[in-house]
Amino acid sequence: MTPLKDKPNHIAIIMDGNGRWAIEKGLSRKEGHYAGLKNIYSVVNHALTFGIKNLSLFAFSNENWQRNNSEIKYLLSLMEQALDEDIQRFKNQNIRVRHIGRSDRLSKNIQEKIQKAENFTKDNTKMNLNIVFDFGGREEILDAVKKKHKRET
Repeated sequence: MTPLKDKPNHIAIIMDGNGRWAIEKGLSRKEGHYAGLKNIYSVVNHALTFGIKNLSLFAFSNENWQRNNSEIKYLLSLMEQALDEDIQRFKNQNIRVRHIGRSDRLSKNIQEKIQKAENFTKDNTKMNLNIVFDFGGREEILDAVKKKHKRET
């Protein structure tokens, strides 16, 4: 594959449906989430091959906090696993990793790993890989309105 002539500058992917896919295949939801994580590498490599400059992976909506505790813990463990195992690969591929979303609800350990990943890859220039985690439009709009109201009072 070669880079595309007319290509988008930014591709965003909503990582939704892994649990449902797994159930349809007779697997557990956790197995579906794990398969989704493993597919990220293929997606990133294809985006690099096609010369995509910005790739955003919407991995965890702030509404996902409503899931059962066991599933949330597993999703957080997958994020932690990816931060531990894949940052060197992204560094070697000249990919800058960034987190978009709230971090205050994440454990201090995960917050530190995010910061480390961002710092470790900050000078990379081939692609920006945005991991969108704990983000959602409704909450961000509400926060903005609250901040504006607070400034005006």
